[in-house]
Amino acid sequence: MTSPSATGQLSVQAPDLVTAFAEAAEVNPIKSAVTFLRNGKTVSAQLSYADLMDRVAAIGCGASELAPPGSRIPLLMRSSENYVAALFGLMAAGLVPVPLFPPRGDRQMERIKGILSSCEPAFTLIEDGQDDQVRNALPLALQAVPRYPVEALATIGANGRLADLEHCKPATSDRAILQYTSGSTRSPKGVAIDHDVALANIRCIFSRYEFTENGIAIDWLPPYHDMGLFGCILTPLLRGGGIVKMPPEAFVARPWRWLQAISNFGTDRQVYAGGPNFAYESCISQVSDAQMENLDLSPWFVAYNGAEPVRARTLTRFASRFRRVGFDSRAWFPCYGMAEATLMISGPSPRAAPPAYPVSRSRLTAGCVEPVLPDDETAEWVVPCGRVIDGHQLTIVDPNTYEPLADGRIGEIWFSGSSVARSYFGNPEATRETLKAQTADGVGRYLRTGDLGFLRDGYIHVTGRMSDILIIDGQNHYPNDLEGDVEETLAGHPIHKVAVFAVERAESRSEIIAVVEWGRTERETIPNAVRSVRELIFARRGIPIDRISIVERGAIPLTSSGKVRRATTRQLYLKNQLKLVWNDLKSSERELTS
Repeated sequence: MTSPSATGQLSVQAPDLVTAFAEAAEVNPIKSAVTFLRNGKTVSAQLSYADLMDRVAAIGCGASELAPPGSRIPLLMRSSENYVAALFGLMAAGLVPVPLFPPRGDRQMERIKGILSSCEPAFTLIEDGQDDQVRNALPLALQAVPRYPVEALATIGANGRLADLEHCKPATSDRAILQYTSGSTRSPKGVAIDHDVALANIRCIFSRYEFTENGIAIDWLPPYHDMGLFGCILTPLLRGGGIVKMPPEAFVARPWRWLQAISNFGTDRQVYAGGPNFAYESCISQVSDAQMENLDLSPWFVAYNGAEPVRARTLTRFASRFRRVGFDSRAWFPCYGMAEATLMISGPSPRAAPPAYPVSRSRLTAGCVEPVLPDDETAEWVVPCGRVIDGHQLTIVDPNTYEPLADGRIGEIWFSGSSVARSYFGNPEATRETLKAQTADGVGRYLRTGDLGFLRDGYIHVTGRMSDILIIDGQNHYPNDLEGDVEETLAGHPIHKVAVFAVERAESRSEIIAVVEWGRTERETIPNAVRSVRELIFARRGIPIDRISIVERGAIPLTSSGKVRRATTRQLYLKNQLKLVWNDLKSSERELTS
């Protein structure tokens, strides 16, 4: 499927991201560019475009004295206004920012070590006063990499101007950002996004979002994740809009503060805000009626939902709960994208997303799509994620034969166009296999997304990851569907994340395992809750859940965008490294621990 080229002139005709930002700042010098809410509530920094440009120039001039253009510079920093300035400052010096986060926890530290070893940095950027913490967390081989507080760079380059960096100005095809995917920690893949590639996708986002200068992005997403970086920082700032940011942990602790920020900062603006599906579920379950009293969500123009499968039930429940405080369900913007495509692959027209609709569950597991009536007991509701972005191509391909498939057939989603990264950093084999795929007839230079889905009436539907699919008795089952079943059954209980995966057994078929995070209350209800999960899934899908393990909150590892790491959870399960609260063995042997 090919989308028609965008019509009319889109903004950001500049040849690189730095020039595009400079043009936006020149037009809007006194306009608020970045507002940062330290705890999700208190304004700790507010920078106009002129203020931000001064900080960008100072950081860029300071950085240019420390490394030659093209050098990779990881940002081991928390989300802040300085993070935003550092991204543009490094690019202005011809350097390549590698968005990351401060070392914290063994799992995250393994990821940082893998990325630092992969990208071979000239130096790292940290926050003032964090040198000892960062140095002590790194292995000896990486401690030798110089570390500079971002404040020190701004001091070195004080009074510098962007014009002073003209000799470092990147070419349109130069590398802009090295974005590491949230996959393997041992062999991380750095997606090399060039300036022209980034701008191609940002222009498409402008068009699809209908993002205007009156737009404001209000978000909590990590700046080292593609949605947080390109969707919530670069796109609004290059359009001359504004951004209001809060730390991810502020949202996780109190989702209400995100909605409060939309209410407080959305007056007379068009608000663009969203996140993965779980963000909306968190609001449904954790925002109280009392907290809703003073909310006004009517400025919410685009409520995007992506980065993980979009659930029809979530859209319905959120809209129903927050309708009374002004949320308009027309704001829903189910979308699809990934880091290798810069960000967006597909999305609907604003305020015009097609509704979810029911299809046959049995036909879906067989790889085909067949609509059914809403009251059909076999109905599985699917959510269209819009059409492919302007000027790009998308096709559904049999992942084994590489033959394109007809509409209504489930296969791997392949995507091509100017938004696709040209390479993985230092990984030609992965570049060839994933970013330069061809169909069986030798056509194309496609990105193999690794996602399964189908096209119907020109709309893209994502059904799950190829690597996660569960094959039971010859039928395909998607973990995200089973996880949704668990969450639906246990609605009202203090559950958090859910992970479903298979474990191979030599003596029998694969066993299906569900790991569920449970809070510290209502544990006496676990036995009956587990029984209800089994009954619903067997009645709905005809398959048994062989084991349900209840674990402490926070036990399930997550990606940088908050998605469940199923493969890592499976490894922890097999190594008996999950702290169990309850272990249901589908037998009389059940154990409740304190």
